[in-house]
Amino acid sequence: MKNIFIFTAMALTLSLTTGCKKDDGNNEPSVPQLQFSVNKVDIELTKTATITFTGTLNPTDKVQIEKAEVLTQKGEIINNTLTFIAKKIGTTKVSIITDKKQERGSFQVTVFSKPLFIDQIAHKADIPYYKTNITEVSEYKKLIEQTITEYNTLLTSIEKHPQYPKDKYKYATQHSTWVEGTRISKGAIQNYSDKKSTIDLAEAKKTYEDLYQYGVVYAHIELMARQAEGYRVKYPTNTEIENLIKTTFDGLYGTLEGNNHFIKSTNEEIVVNFNKIIDIVNKLNTHN
Repeated sequence: MKNIFIFTAMALTLSLTTGCKKDDGNNEPSVPQLQFSVNKVDIELTKTATITFTGTLNPTDKVQIEKAEVLTQKGEIINNTLTFIAKKIGTTKVSIITDKKQERGSFQVTVFSKPLFIDQIAHKADIPYYKTNITEVSEYKKLIEQTITEYNTLLTSIEKHPQYPKDKYKYATQHSTWVEGTRISKGAIQNYSDKKSTIDLAEAKKTYEDLYQYGVVYAHIELMARQAEGYRVKYPTNTEIENLIKTTFDGLYGTLEGNNHFIKSTNEEIVVNFNKIIDIVNKLNTHN
């Protein structure tokens, strides 16, 4: 009789133990899962987003935000709807958990910021032709004074940009042409200063045209060369910028003169290629 009692007690204990175990070996009973309207959602910084779900929410269920600095819940859960405010750029997991820390479902939130508007770099305008058919010395004097002012303004702009490395590409020739233009321009300015009161029409004409071509136009080209090199340094792996520099700033314009040869070709070749560099840089700036 005693043996029968012991056997019965052992069987009862085994039965109770087996009944308490889940088939998957997990001691925690499974909880009904909620179905969210999204698995991932992107929210712009400072904006709100609303997420809905299906399923029955228990009074003790809570929203858990993994990174509270990224996102905050706005208000309570109403009609199976959650609302969040984006606080900081980043990514976080959002879950609904039971009072026993069991997860009933989750989704991912990424907070982003729209890039600030980047001003587009303007195209280089064509360089105007110098004036011709002037018949008065006084008119040439006005043009010379204006040209000197424009030249000095361009020199100031040039000095704001580092000089290109003369050992790269064809910059050495560009530099030589620029130096020669500077020499001619300084000589023309000095000559005008010395003879301003007695200068005749022919000399005034030559002074103006020399100052405009070797001063103003050469300065425009030097400025473009330095700006282009700055863009190449900013985007050193961009071969398009590099190739345009190689074919554009070679200093070979030093053999040209006149509106129809020098300035026309400068606009059609150098300015056009420089603007191609600008287009590339604007596109790169937008994507970075």
